[in-house]
Amino acid sequence: MVLIAGCSGLKPYRTYSQDNLVILTSTDSGSIFTGIKAAMDIHHVDSGCNTEYQGTIKLDQSRMVTGIHTNTPIRLVFVFESNTWLAGSSSRISYDTLLNARPGYRYEAKVSYREDFYDVALTAHPPHGAPVEHMQRTPLSACVMPSKQS
Repeated sequence: MVLIAGCSGLKPYRTYSQDNLVILTSTDSGSIFTGIKAAMDIHHVDSGCNTEYQGTIKLDQSRMVTGIHTNTPIRLVFVFESNTWLAGSSSRISYDTLLNARPGYRYEAKVSYREDFYDVALTAHPPHGAPVEHMQRTPLSACVMPSKQS
């Protein structure tokens, strides 16, 4: 299994002091012969748009809470892996997005895999009851390196 940290070189993500990301996970393969595993990889993104792997969270509970850094871009990569035991086949699908978490905000990721269809919906919950913001997917290719000024 790719998602088993001990065998694949993946390391558990070390949460930070402020629990500001709630992950709601729901998986159903639609078959008793197919298993689904989900995980979220977290990468720091530097000013040159280079990423550094920070760790992985196995999404093996319906609700999980973790802390992510604020005021610095991160790349979230949601990975879905299905294994069909009778056919001996497996497949892997991933969804990634950039996020620059803001202080005082709470973020929510609704992650689902249902019968070969996956969905990731991110929302930002501002402080003081302000309206929830639905976040669009931002691929790493949208990262812009700052221009050098002479």
